[in-house]
Amino acid sequence: MASDYNPANREELLNRLKESKEVNITVTGRKTKKRFSDPVWFVMDGDRVAIVPMNGSDNNWFKNLVRSPLIELSAGGISATFNASIVRGPNQVEKVIDKPRSEVQFYVV
Repeated sequence: MASDYNPANREELLNRLKESKEVNITVTGRKTKKRFSDPVWFVMDGDRVAIVPMNGSDNNWFKNLVRSPLIELSAGGISATFNASIVRGPNQVEKVIDKPRSEVQFYVV
């Protein structure tokens, strides 16, 4: 995963996400240490990207993210590295999931 911090890439990626329905997430395998990428749906919450695992915490990329929160997100040919924060409390998760569709670019199920 790219270790370079590039604010321009982050801003460009956030702009691209406003026009996209999915983002590719790249995480490091918790056992193999190999990089894995998966397309995921997301919700924009201001300048924050909220990604909800479809299968909850049983999702492999989520388990990998718990082990190593450094992730790469990419969309439309632009990639940026982020340090993910995991939200686990039911009230915090519902805040993201229950946002009206009009407030987000698209809805994560």
